[in-house]
Amino acid sequence: MRRYTSKEIVELTTAAMWPVVVVAALLMFYRPLNRILVSLADRSSDIQTVKIGGLELSIRQHEISLPSPEVTAALQQMGSAEIQRLFFHSDSGGSCYTAIGDEYYKQDQYLSALALIVMQSEPEKDAWCKFPHKVSLTQTGKDTKSFTVKLLGDIVVKKNTEAK
Repeated sequence: MRRYTSKEIVELTTAAMWPVVVVAALLMFYRPLNRILVSLADRSSDIQTVKIGGLELSIRQHEISLPSPEVTAALQQMGSAEIQRLFFHSDSGGSCYTAIGDEYYKQDQYLSALALIVMQSEPEKDAWCKFPHKVSLTQTGKDTKSFTVKLLGDIVVKKNTEAK
């Protein structure tokens, strides 16, 4: 039978210890590591992409509620001019067009085609307003405005928080 030197015994013990240390560390840190991995997996599956005109945003669902399919579809078909025009309208009000076919009329027709507003022609009351219309937001129009305001607010808050 071979006798091992003390140096060989120390080397053998050292070589056998690292797996024991790794197993002990895994057992000690299993729960925290598991929580981190689950959290990372949840975050990656939690991301939704929303297109607003030419802008594409990745949103985490827990940070802001996602828009309805109708709002998403409308936003995907809108440019900045249409979004600005949508914000021009209150829940119910009127618009006065200089001519059928002027730029605002065309934008409102487009918003109407997207089911964001309802336009109703009214009789001419004043000489300065040749083509008065009653314009009111649909529920989808209200939801689109609301989502856009919340999204912009969250972006501003996030930017201010990151800047600090």
